[in-house]
Amino acid sequence: MTWLWFLCAAAPALFHAISAMIDQYVIREHTSGSPLLFLSFSGFVCLPIAVIIALFIPVFTGITAMQAGWIIVAAWLFSACCIPYVYAMEDADAHEFTPVFQTSPIFVAVFGWIFLGEILTIYQMIGGVIVIIAAAASMIDFKHFKFKARPFFLILLGMIFYAAFVMVLRPVAIDRHWLQLTFWMCVGWTLVPVFISVLFLDIRRVLVSKLIATRGRVILYSSGQEIADIAANATRAAALGFAAIPAAVTDLVGGLQVVFALMVSYVAARIIPSVYQFDLSWRAVIYKLGCFVVMMVGLMMVIMPGGGGG
Repeated sequence: MTWLWFLCAAAPALFHAISAMIDQYVIREHTSGSPLLFLSFSGFVCLPIAVIIALFIPVFTGITAMQAGWIIVAAWLFSACCIPYVYAMEDADAHEFTPVFQTSPIFVAVFGWIFLGEILTIYQMIGGVIVIIAAAASMIDFKHFKFKARPFFLILLGMIFYAAFVMVLRPVAIDRHWLQLTFWMCVGWTLVPVFISVLFLDIRRVLVSKLIATRGRVILYSSGQEIADIAANATRAAALGFAAIPAAVTDLVGGLQVVFALMVSYVAARIIPSVYQFDLSWRAVIYKLGCFVVMMVGLMMVIMPGGGGG
């Protein structure tokens, strides 16, 4: 049972790593670095996903119109995370800034302390500093002896948006089926390309031309990314179903996304070298894995504060 739990807990990290690799391909090959275009492609995919979910669970049961609207607004806030994310892709590959994703529990804890009166211990603060330093250290380009500051701070900004999304979603997410949440968030994301097409005519023209030029294949690529994210949510829900394993431990295993991102990027670079660059030496890989180990120690301090007393 422990191995089954570990597989379910680690699977989301792998699926998120795959999702980020697909994002990199779509952003670099089909969006010309435009966050609005990227959000439009993703939004179109969400409508059929919402319809499929509605066929299997009662999405309108046990939820008020205000709660549904709240989830939709939270989905739009999540979309804001994609803006710095897309710009970060201009200067770094996904596997390079994936470690910065692990800073999100820090901002969630800080926002919980500021807005919800949750306890934030010195032990957690020290852990947060360790995570941020390790994430920054992992962004050092060994080949050119350069710190990739722009993608680092862009993803850090994205994680602040993500923490705000978690704070907004938390009140309506308690004791609610994850598929019902996914349905209403998909509704919100489906509305994003509608708003973009109405407000930005130039984006609408480019969007139509890209769909025609690729014969709709770009939607297929975005579908793969959304399916990977849903698979991540499903396996995480399965992992949380193991009552004997604390949820914090399951979230800690999610840090393996850093390792999976390196592995997936290595394979992707062998298949499509024009989009994915993986020219790390073994020394650089070992250095990044060292940063990952330090980061996991910091994450453990943030996510499992009981381990450090009070």
